Order: sequence, then C-alpha cells, then structure tokens
Amino acid sequence: MLTNANSPPKFPNQQQQQQNPAQFMLGKASLQIKKNAITDDYKVTSQVLGLGINGRVLEIFHKRSGEKYALK
Repeated sequence: MLTNANSPPKFPNQQQQQQNPAQFMLGKASLQIKKNAITDDYKVTSQVLGLGINGRVLEIFHKRSGEKYALK
C-alpha cells in the first residue's frame, strides 16, 4: 500500500486483526498462491546480476509481457 510521505503509515488495530486474521496477513482475500514452476511464466537467463549471502541473483524475463525482473 502506498501512502503519502507526509503522513505516518496506517496499521490495523488489534480488534481488526482478531476479526479476520487471514485478511490481515494477506492484505486482500483474493490473493492466490501459485504452485507452478517459475519457468512456466518466466525465461530464466544465465546473466548474473549480483551475488549475495544466499546465492546469485539472475536476470529473468516474463514470457508474455517481456518485462525484465531479478530472481534471487
């Protein structure tokens, strides 16, 4: 959620969290967890964008849109 930089972020109070904990955790009830391989939607290249403690960061492309992303 984007907020105005001049206003403090808004967080749900404890009563709102207890009423619907799943919605508090997900933000939206309509979110789905995808259970398919990343290669179904993205072309993974061998281009290393960087290295971190947990491994390499690779360049990938979304197959439909052609948008470029980083995969850790």
